[in-house]
Amino acid sequence: MVPENEVHLYVRPQNQDEQLWNEAMRRNPDPKKFVPVLAIGFDDILKRMEVQSNQAELHQEKLKETSERLQSVQRQYMLGTLVKLEEHKRRHTDLTQRLLRLLRYSSVLRYKGFPLNTDEEATIQQLAQLAESNESPEQLNAKMIALWNRLQSLKAQTSQDRDSKYEVWRTVSEEDTNIIAKVLSDEHHGIKHITSILKSDGKELEAIEDGLKECRNTFKRQAQ
Repeated sequence: MVPENEVHLYVRPQNQDEQLWNEAMRRNPDPKKFVPVLAIGFDDILKRMEVQSNQAELHQEKLKETSERLQSVQRQYMLGTLVKLEEHKRRHTDLTQRLLRLLRYSSVLRYKGFPLNTDEEATIQQLAQLAESNESPEQLNAKMIALWNRLQSLKAQTSQDRDSKYEVWRTVSEEDTNIIAKVLSDEHHGIKHITSILKSDGKELEAIEDGLKECRNTFKRQAQ
């Protein structure tokens, strides 16, 4: 192993077979870091075995670190994101029921000749757009389920690779771990965004409900 900025300095020595050199280059597992070195005698072979053993230990340490990061991400996902998602789903259900009541009241008022004002109409349109957006709770839940399945698959693969000392390169890479962490972070921000919208629309719903109740009471008094 040599520094990446020095790899280009290592070329085939004149006293070495070109065919063997090309074969070694072709089978190089990481051309950016490794260069072929001819082993001569048992001492060189022993050194090569020691280097490979040390490299395998480094891979095992990296594998252990990656596994711990995956477990940490999974714990955060289970203890944080899923709990918050269930709470937001419950609140979404509550707001949906209130919205249905609002639509029922508005239909009755329209039927009786009491049109909604501009703010009430705008709020109803905003709620309709929220229901059709890509960040609806149903679609967010589907993303979470897909992500959970992917985590389970990666965990199973990690468990299998841990039992193989000479196949550590097959484990999940650090890039995959970073991708998972980013996806979870994006989903977390999505939930926060939905929470903000639900809070805002919840307040507007309360104001509309109060207005509709007042209109209904006015209608009852006029009917009497």
